[in-house]
Amino acid sequence: MPSAIKAYCLEKRIPRSQLQLGEAYIINARNGAVGIWTHDPEHPTPEHRYGFKLRRTKWGSVFLDREFDWADCTSNGTAIPLHHLGSAPELGGQELLDWLELKTEETRPWMQEFWAGFRNE
Repeated sequence: MPSAIKAYCLEKRIPRSQLQLGEAYIINARNGAVGIWTHDPEHPTPEHRYGFKLRRTKWGSVFLDREFDWADCTSNGTAIPLHHLGSAPELGGQELLDWLELKTEETRPWMQEFWAGFRNE
């Protein structure tokens, strides 16, 4: 991520201390635009225990994936939370993928306004 974009996103981010488990957020991430803040206490790497569950497309496949908060994971953290969307439904599999796709489409106007702010600074 170019440094000016990273700096803009980090300036606008929701502080890590304000993230709530099970809540959905608009995020700036490598592989998604909407993520659900999750916790995996069994993950062997402490910096990978918290992350954003998101909808990812790779080589024509669509699947659930996780990206880590930029603030938590120095090695491969790529997600920066920008806007709280509210509670995420307790869904799994295809239903959750569909919900994340719908939320991504619904948040496009917000993201366009966010990036317009970057261009105007």
